[in-house]
Formats: sequence, structure tokens, C-alpha cells
Amino acid sequence: MTIPNTYSATWHTVFGATLPEETTAREIEFLARTLPLPAYRTVLDVCCGSGRHLAGLSALSYDMTGVERDPDIAQTAREAMPTVRVIEGDANRLSELLTGRFDGLVCLWASFGYGTPQQNVQLLESMAAILRPGGRLVLDVYNRGFFDTHTGMRTIERGSRPIVEHTRLDGNRLSSTLDYGFGVADLFSWQVFTPDELVRVARSAGLSSMLVCAGFDETVPASSEHARMQLVFERGQTRGV
Repeated sequence: MTIPNTYSATWHTVFGATLPEETTAREIEFLARTLPLPAYRTVLDVCCGSGRHLAGLSALSYDMTGVERDPDIAQTAREAMPTVRVIEGDANRLSELLTGRFDGLVCLWASFGYGTPQQNVQLLESMAAILRPGGRLVLDVYNRGFFDTHTGMRTIERGSRPIVEHTRLDGNRLSSTLDYGFGVADLFSWQVFTPDELVRVARSAGLSSMLVCAGFDETVPASSEHARMQLVFERGQTRGV
């Protein structure tokens, strides 16, 4: 089993490389609507992975920068997009990795919440600090309400490969184990929020809520029927961070 919250090479092969193109297209369209050009041209993708959002937004003339912890995946993104800056490093060190301000910041596919409650607040504060006044943050995270009634074991099919997933919710901590068979497994753990809780935490970091939805669709309310939710925040004009 890999270190908790480290995406193994198996995960990238089984999940990251097999997402339908229409999934990425829907997410890019949502980001383009919530970070409209030209006001939000410079965008930072935190935990950018192999760069599918970097590529999609770059094609729309966004000026993109990515941060990725895994050196091999960061290199894959650089090779695929040599004109896009991809920085290798931990998201919890944003202030050390980057200088300047961005118009927008995105953190997608449940890449927020891995730390302790204090670390997660500090990460939100770092995200706010790297945004210009009026800049926007887009988070795509798990909704705790869904997992109040959706935990346990299920089998996920990827091609001809069955993966057994075990999920457990302890208070506001969600854990997930992906068992690929043959002794290979990944373990993930997140602090998970209800929409109102995350809005309150973000407010303490100087971020005001603009949108809470699900399915990368502004018309779909976030609810316990959807595992993930998307929140758009705006940095205040006067907060001295």
C-alpha cells in the first residue's frame, strides 16, 4: 500500500488516464464560465496532475501555471505542454513555490482536505493570499452529506479490471481504500465538509462565497445526492493577506 494521500502509478493508469473526454470538456466549460476572460486570465491549478485542465484552459488562451507534488506526473505534464509552467512541490508550500498574484486558482477532483483542520485552514489562507483582490478560487470537493449514507464496500470496473473500494466516515474524516488486487492498494483520507461549513471556513480566510453547485453545473444545487460539489469564492478587495 502506498503512503496515504499519494496517488500511485496504478491510480494514474487505472483512473487518471481513462477519464472520458466529455468529462474534461464539461469541467473546462464550467471553469471558463466561472473564471471568464479577460478578467481571470492568469490561473493557478493546484494539484494539477498530468495537466488535463491546464491543457484545456490553455487552449482557451488562459495563462496557466500548475503545481504538482509527484515529480513523475509533473514531468509528464511538462512534456505534454512545454509552454505551460508546471512547478513540482507540495500545495501546502504555495507561498514558497510561487511569487506574484493570480486572477484565479482551481483545486479540483477532491484535492483539498487532506490535512488536519488547522492545515486545511492554512491552505485556504495561502490560496487567498496568492489571489489578487477580487480573484476567484474554484474548489471541487466531496460533500460530507453524501457519505452520511454512502459508505462501505463497492466494486468499480475499469475496463476488465475490478477495483474494490472501501469508504468510511468518522465524524468529518472520510477515508477510502482502493484495492487493485495482487497486494496493490491506495489509501486516501480527507476532512470533508457540508457546503455551509466550507463557506464559513473560507470566509475566515477572506473568501466570500459566489456559487455552490454540483455536477459542474450552476443550475444543480449541492446536496446529499451528489458525492462532490463545486464552490466558487472571491477574495475580498481589502483583506491584507
